Amino acid sequence: MRWLLWPLALILVLVVIGTIAVFSIPSERIAALATDRISQATGRQVRIDGGIRPRLFPTLGVQLSGLSVSNPDWVEAGDMLEAETVRVGVEWLPLLQGEIALDSVVIEAPRVALARDAEGRVSWEFGRADAPSAGEASGSEAAPPAEGGGGGWRLGLSEVRLTEGAFVYRDAASGQAITLDPVDITLLTDPESGAIAVNAALSQAGETLEIMLALADLDALLGGSISGLELSANWPGGQADFTGRADLAPAFDGQLALDATSFDLPLALAGVAAPELPAGLGRDRVSLASQITLAPEGSIHLRDTDLGLDGTSIRADLDLLPREARPFLRGNLALGSVLMSSDEEAAEGSRGGSGTGGDANAGWSTAPIDASGLFALDAELALTAEALGAGAVQIRDVVSTLRLENGRAVLDLSQARLFDGALSGQFVANGRGGFSTRAAAQISDVALGPALTALADFDRLEGTGSASFSLLGVGDSLDVLMRSLEGEGRFDLGAGAIRGLDIAGMIRNFDTSFQGEGARTVYDAVSGSFTVTRGLLNNPDLELSAPWGGITGRGDVDLGGQRLDYLIVPGVLRNAEGGNALSVPVRVEGPWSDLSYRPDFEALAEDQLAEEIDEIEDRLADELRDQVSDRLGVEIDPEASRDEAVDQLEEELGDRLREELEEGILDLFR
Repeated sequence: MRWLLWPLALILVLVVIGTIAVFSIPSERIAALATDRISQATGRQVRIDGGIRPRLFPTLGVQLSGLSVSNPDWVEAGDMLEAETVRVGVEWLPLLQGEIALDSVVIEAPRVALARDAEGRVSWEFGRADAPSAGEASGSEAAPPAEGGGGGWRLGLSEVRLTEGAFVYRDAASGQAITLDPVDITLLTDPESGAIAVNAALSQAGETLEIMLALADLDALLGGSISGLELSANWPGGQADFTGRADLAPAFDGQLALDATSFDLPLALAGVAAPELPAGLGRDRVSLASQITLAPEGSIHLRDTDLGLDGTSIRADLDLLPREARPFLRGNLALGSVLMSSDEEAAEGSRGGSGTGGDANAGWSTAPIDASGLFALDAELALTAEALGAGAVQIRDVVSTLRLENGRAVLDLSQARLFDGALSGQFVANGRGGFSTRAAAQISDVALGPALTALADFDRLEGTGSASFSLLGVGDSLDVLMRSLEGEGRFDLGAGAIRGLDIAGMIRNFDTSFQGEGARTVYDAVSGSFTVTRGLLNNPDLELSAPWGGITGRGDVDLGGQRLDYLIVPGVLRNAEGGNALSVPVRVEGPWSDLSYRPDFEALAEDQLAEEIDEIEDRLADELRDQVSDRLGVEIDPEASRDEAVDQLEEELGDRLREELEEGILDLFR
């Protein structure tokens, strides 16, 4: 049985030592030391309204009840920190030598209240000069200041834990309120190496954001040197990690990785509303891998950046530089295929719905254009892309540069492919003094069918075409902008056809409902020019040449009102050998979405009357030419136009008059 005596004796010795330790613990001094450290770190008054009693298990130390740390006087939410129970642990050996060395602090069920007032003051800006220490407040011996480069900010503890806490934030300026419950935070330090690790779990509405921060050397960081840094965050739907180094400049450098399908919780904790991203641009998933640097002067540098937005891949090397007026962004962006959703609602919006729930004829949107984003920064970027667009409208193989300065963005498009054709030009968006935009472009060999179907929901043209235009618009809504357009341009189309319209058959058969085989009007070429004034496009000189004859056209396209009023004047040959053409004008009019086609006999009569007037004028001009020739003895070229005939007559009569004057003057001196 002797072998049992030794363990029992050891246990008895430990119990005796523990009992002696408990009764020898200077509870008041330990409490004063702990609260003094908090007061030094925060600059706030620290109170203990409950009791103080020693503890042996699970750690040697004391337990405080009713701990509170004050808020500034202007905060009406009460104290900054209220805790039901605080356990302060001390180290054994220093205590046996009559010294107090704090080891840990555990705060149970605290309530933290932070606030910002309408003037922008915040309750978490700490100072130390005006706060009495706990020793002064309690009359106990004050603790010496903690050693190390952190001054009063270094608590000298190996562990601080906050468990089952509640966090409340109120912003009087914005009306924002954030509540987190529960909150668990653990801070661990290694006094020998200076390493520090913080783990936090912040919960809101049943979802938790977990944050981990690790510093390799807190003393070095607080002393102005560089420390290794690891930071990670996990939440439902996402994860972010940073590994690198940092200092208090502030500055950091390291590798950033992000992968998320949702940012709802982090943005809610930050008090920021989640943006509504379109499909293809981050609505379903965002991923990021980048070497990121924050320089001491405040510039941010991204290198070897891979950004994934749903199925879109973006490569970037960017520099964001601080400047007096606004930040300056420069670098290169290489985009993959950035193709947004092409569902019916998006297509409806792209055709100019007013947003009032009406049909496609409701007109352009009258919602104000928000150009404030143009003033967020200045930029100079080289942009390339495999494809850009929404639905069927896709620009491919893009090479361009973007310059943004003081609210004015200029995109120089050096090359691109659009509907199997080539596109180049310059596009400007200007937010200075109201919104305005300018576009000057050259388009060649574009497939007309897909282009007009995608842009205007018009699918009746076949063939290819080229065009150039320059347009300027000013307005704070899309409706005002379209009605303000000014500019000019021209177009040239190659061989093709108009589907659903047989002009030649209609005229030959004197039947407006005639369709013929395939119901197509084929042509060899189409050309014309246009001007735009206050949103009204006027085309006076359409010319179409075809095997069956030709067409001229003139009319207006109301870009602001989305209407068309156009007259097509065909000239259909009577027979295969040619000869006189039979012309019956066709009027095309109505809203873009519901065009109507009808023969315009009034225009036919006007054209015939104009032809007869021209014939009469020509006949009278011939008779007048003959009479002038007979009476004045001047031979006038019968093929000359009226203006040429007048010039010829003036020259002939002038020569004759000069000869007669010269002869008369000579007679005076003979």
